[in-house]
Amino acid sequence: MDLSNAHYVSATGRYTLTITTNEGAPFDYTVGPDDDAVLAVAIRAAVEAQAIPIAAYVEPLALIPARVTSRQFFLQLDADGLLNAVEGWIDQQPLPIQIAFERSSTFVRDDVMLQQGFVGLGFTPQQIDAFFTAAAAL
Repeated sequence: MDLSNAHYVSATGRYTLTITTNEGAPFDYTVGPDDDAVLAVAIRAAVEAQAIPIAAYVEPLALIPARVTSRQFFLQLDADGLLNAVEGWIDQQPLPIQIAFERSSTFVRDDVMLQQGFVGLGFTPQQIDAFFTAAAAL
């Protein structure tokens, strides 16, 4: 039995590794610190005895919402104290941008006009991500 590709899958000590049987058939197995199944106990002992390195757990990246509803978008503008400033900026833009802003049922994060608006208002990419993440929670 060969053990390889060990990596933590949670911050609580669970790890997954690939076990290759003596017949050459590989399969993945997840082991927890309190797992008392016979195979889990044997794997933990083998990992310790063979000093098999286990790759550190990496927290998954937060997913940035690709779109939010008009309601979420406007509520977030208000929550951030930006509604008046944004509406003032929109009033100075060409009519197609005004129409898109006022009539959109959803706001798509990577929309070109929306990106231009955020940049025009001085937003960084990180601030845009934070805005969409907060808006999606409303």
